[in-house]
Amino acid sequence: MSLHEQITGDDLSIFLDTDDFAEIHDVNGSECRAVLQEISTDDKLTESGGAQYGLYGSLVHVYCRTKDLPEIPVTGQTFSVDGKRYLVTQCDENMGMLTIRLEANDR
Repeated sequence: MSLHEQITGDDLSIFLDTDDFAEIHDVNGSECRAVLQEISTDDKLTESGGAQYGLYGSLVHVYCRTKDLPEIPVTGQTFSVDGKRYLVTQCDENMGMLTIRLEANDR
């Protein structure tokens, strides 16, 4: 077994274990194990979102396995997590794991 196969198998299972870090979420229509990280809007959202988001927004990072979603999200796509609508501002795929950066205007 290669290092890449080992990391995408064992290590992702540990990070996405529902007893430790992950929870079951509805990620754009797919129920999967994911870790959600809500970012403080004090400085992060105004840096990246500009005046369009102001202080009334949400910034969330979603971490999940690539194979748990039917397609990899793209920048500008609307995306839902647990029924809340967001806009994809960035999506990175690395060794079987997606890091999806989402922003929403909460006004």
